[in-house]
Amino acid sequence: MGEFIPDGDLKTAVELAERMNDAVRAVRGVDYVVEAAYGLYPTSGTSDDYAYSRHHTDPAAGNVIGYTIECGDTFQPAFSEAEQVIREVSAALLALALNAPEMSHGPVE
Repeated sequence: MGEFIPDGDLKTAVELAERMNDAVRAVRGVDYVVEAAYGLYPTSGTSDDYAYSRHHTDPAAGNVIGYTIECGDTFQPAFSEAEQVIREVSAALLALALNAPEMSHGPVE
């Protein structure tokens, strides 16, 4: 079972996710597992599904690859832990912003 995603888009999504995870790991050694969002709990029709699927029905719509970042290991961590989680997620988002142009359209000059 899985979600529909063509091989090229899957490769891009996984490579970007791995670069994001590398950035998270660089903060303090924590490894966020890279897996499909449906592996966490069953969902369908979520905002990332909608954003991704638009270009399949409307070729004029851009191809959007969405991510669900599950962070930390408790729902309401202590503030000192929350600060570390914020650093990890910020590093991941920065890695996404820096690598997405290269992965989707080739290097930006």
